Amino acid sequence: MADLQLTKVTESLPPQPLDPVDIVRETLRIERECCRAIERQRACVQILADGREILRGDAYRARRQEALERDQHRCVRCGSCGLQVHHRVKRSVARDDRLQNLETLCERCHDNEHDTAVQ
Repeated sequence: MADLQLTKVTESLPPQPLDPVDIVRETLRIERECCRAIERQRACVQILADGREILRGDAYRARRQEALERDQHRCVRCGSCGLQVHHRVKRSVARDDRLQNLETLCERCHDNEHDTAVQ
């Protein structure tokens, strides 16, 4: 078994010493990849001058999960199991995904909230 593992390791090693130029190229490639990843992360979180946050993708999903956990996966209005996260001030109006603008509601209370807002 140990011989098999050793064979796999030696097969994955380069057959000859690495050229310094290749090392620099690989380092630059990795650095560019890291910069792109950082830029993608920044694109998911936009913080406005007044502190409001606009989140997208994984950042929004994480914030939604924070709201659910804070409210113990229960509707803050009636206490039933709530699995919907509602923006107290509409996202399209306030552009705010901060935790204090989010609350967990059950489907019925969420529907009632939107019906009331329309009237």
